[in-house]
Amino acid sequence: MKRNTRRTPPGRKARIPERDCGSRRASASLPASPPPPPAVTSPVPPNTRFGRFRSALSASPPLWWALLYFFCLLCGYYVLRPVRDAMGASSDPGAVFPAWLLDWAAGRGVALGTAMGRELARVVSGTPEEELALPVTEPQPFPAHGFVRRMTPAYLAWLRRKDLSEPNL
Repeated sequence: MKRNTRRTPPGRKARIPERDCGSRRASASLPASPPPPPAVTSPVPPNTRFGRFRSALSASPPLWWALLYFFCLLCGYYVLRPVRDAMGASSDPGAVFPAWLLDWAAGRGVALGTAMGRELARVVSGTPEEELALPVTEPQPFPAHGFVRRMTPAYLAWLRRKDLSEPNL
C-alpha cells in the first residue's frame, strides 16, 4: 500500500485513503505510536540479586516511592534522636519544652480544676444528683484486681533487679 505523504492545506478536511482490500473506507484512528526505544543493556547480569532488584525498580514506580518514604523515615529518626534523648534525660520540663507550651498546658489545668472544684462544691452543698454536670455513680470493681495485686510485687522486684544490672551514669 502506498503511503500518502501530502499534507492537507489548512481549512480542508483530510481525505481518508481507501484500503487495498475493498471499497470500504478506513476508519479514522489515531496514528500508530512510535516503536519503544531499544532496551538499555545493563552491566549487571539479570540473574544476580542486584540485577533482579534493578529490574524490579525499573518495572515498578511505587517501589521507588516506598524507598523514598523509608529514606525519609530514617532521616526523621536521625534528626529527632537528640531531641528524644534530651527529653528522656531531663527532669526539668523547662529544658525540653518552650515556656509558652508550659503556660498553655498549665492554663488548661487551671480551667479544668476550677470547673471540677465548682462541681465538687455543689455536691458537698447538697445539690441533687440530676442537676450536676457529671453523674455520681458507685465505683465499679476492677476485673483483674486480684491478679494485679499479686503480680505487682514481683514486677517491682524485677524492675529493681534490672536497675541494679544497668551501669551507673
